[in-house]
This record gives sequence, structure tokens and C-alpha cells, in this order.
Amino acid sequence: RMIKFFRNIRRDLMEQNKTSRYFKYAIGEIVLVVIGILIALQINNWNENRKLLKLESNLLIDVMANLEANKKMLEAGLIRNKKTKDDYEIILNYIDNDLPYDSIVKTSFHSIRNWHSPFFTFTAYESLKSKGLETIKSDSLRSKIINLYEVDYELARKFNEEHSEYKF
Repeated sequence: RMIKFFRNIRRDLMEQNKTSRYFKYAIGEIVLVVIGILIALQINNWNENRKLLKLESNLLIDVMANLEANKKMLEAGLIRNKKTKDDYEIILNYIDNDLPYDSIVKTSFHSIRNWHSPFFTFTAYESLKSKGLETIKSDSLRSKIINLYEVDYELARKFNEEHSEYKF
């Protein structure tokens, strides 16, 4: 309907031989088209920014979930390793005091194989890397996440490899 309306105005101006009014009308129509394009581009930019913020939020939620899983794994490992350390101390006590072999030391010998080595979850970080680390807008947060995964976790992994004296 709107196109038909403008077409009728254009035809009427040309038939009446009002060239100057026609040019003013044509310039007005061009301005309207340009404004329409600019509005459409702005709406598209807002939509793209909204999508990027949603992606960033989802990636950060996934990273947080991985960090919580890693924390729980480390806490459980700490408890397990404390128990193993206690078993080593029981065995050493039996050896140092030349105590007879019994069910306590037998259980301790059986338990010392349960040393926990951390295995960190990297799935969210790998997803973040594939989407682009710059997805995280905060420079300091992005830097901390990269440092945690690429430095701290790597140091922990290497430390564990180098200090695992006993491979069961």
C-alpha cells in the first residue's frame, strides 16, 4: 500500500510538470530509505551484541561449572591422600617399632595404592578457545581464566608427574 501511495505521488508530480517539487520529493524518499537502512543496521547491531552477551554468559557459566567440578575433585583427592598419608604413617610406625603384622597394617598396605592424582576438566575452556577467547569482554577476567588453565593447571599436572614416586 505504501509503495502504491508513493508511486501515485510521483506520477502526479510528473504529470503536472512540477520538476522542482518532484526533485524535493525524490530527495525526501532517498532520505527515508537511508534512515530506514540505518535503523535496520542499528537493530541488527543490537541483536548481534545481545547474541554475543548471551554466548559470553553461557561460556562463563560452563567455565564456572568446570571450576566447581575441579574444586570438588581436588577436595575429594585431598581427603583420599590424607587417608593414604595416614596409612603410610601407620606402616612406618609398625616398621620403626618392629610391631607384628596384623589386620591394621594389612589394611594400610592395601590402602596406600589409592593416591589421588588430579585430572582437571577442560571442556568449557576448550569450548571458549574454539569460540574465541575475545568472547570474554573483561580483559582481566579473560587473563585470569587463561592463566588458570594454561599456567596453574599445567604446573599442577607437571608437578604431579614429577613427584609421583610410585606408579601403581
